[in-house]
Amino acid sequence: MLKFAFVFTLFIADVIASGDAHGGHQPTMKDLIAPTFNFVILFGFLLYKIKAPMKSFFDTKSKKISEILDRAQVKSKEAQVLFDLNTRKVKEADNDAANILKAAEEDARKFAMDCDKEAKDKTEKLKSEAINRVEAEKKVMINQLNKELVDEVIMKSKKIISSDNKVKTDLTTKAVKEIAQ
Repeated sequence: MLKFAFVFTLFIADVIASGDAHGGHQPTMKDLIAPTFNFVILFGFLLYKIKAPMKSFFDTKSKKISEILDRAQVKSKEAQVLFDLNTRKVKEADNDAANILKAAEEDARKFAMDCDKEAKDKTEKLKSEAINRVEAEKKVMINQLNKELVDEVIMKSKKIISSDNKVKTDLTTKAVKEIAQ
């Protein structure tokens, strides 16, 4: 650093010396030795005095920046872990949604098949019950017709038998013969 300041001072001095700045008197390198020496002493003294506070200041800043970077790295790792976890959860949620949708479709299909089967079974049952009911009513009606027919035949037979004496005697004789045998 001191070398840089010295070379910089010499450069400035050369620039000043090359011009005609002091009323016709051209400064030489010898004219710059005293100011350069004064500058070097002043700069050296200032450097000596502010070196410790500057070093302390920059060390403190370095530590703070290092701590901030460390915290940032920790936060970055935590954020990456959370990001990975949430990404996994989103994938699992997508998979769960797909599984739920498949299960719902399967349940709907099974429900539709069960409803169809149940409807067919009920239809068959109602059909057989209707046929059985019709058969039962048919039998009841036939029995009722037979009974009415038998009653009608008996009534007409009674009428014929009660009105004709010859038929009464023939029937009585026939009945006695059958009993005797």
